[in-house]
Amino acid sequence: VGTPEQGQKMLEDFVASDQSLASFIGGLKPTKEDILAVYKQPLADNLIKTYEAMYASLDGLKMNPEHNDVLSIFSTTAKLASGSDDLKYFPSGYGELKDFLLGDYPIGFFRFVKQGETRGFSFDGLIFVNDRWVLMPKAWRGLK
Repeated sequence: VGTPEQGQKMLEDFVASDQSLASFIGGLKPTKEDILAVYKQPLADNLIKTYEAMYASLDGLKMNPEHNDVLSIFSTTAKLASGSDDLKYFPSGYGELKDFLLGDYPIGFFRFVKQGETRGFSFDGLIFVNDRWVLMPKAWRGLK
């Protein structure tokens, strides 16, 4: 089971490592089955194409060397779909996704920051599905 604590630990382990950001994010690429498990159609098909293109071009993705900490917030797809107060902690686009979310999967929003700060490099859509963590960011863009 993917718990918020496990998700946070994975992120902290990455920050403490010398792994490149492109390699880390690339390792979180969702499969078609992952996307279909989390999102309803027609959004799922749009995201399959979107994420295939996104993950093919990660080379320029770099970590800011000052970012030595990570802040995260976790909820579940079921809570976000129900309109839970948790939505206020996620990018506003998640409000548009409510009718397209499936299941009850842990989902997180995280930010790489300089220790003691709250602003940094943000990512959303860290989801535990099919026994692993994947990253499906900015899924609302698939609605357009």
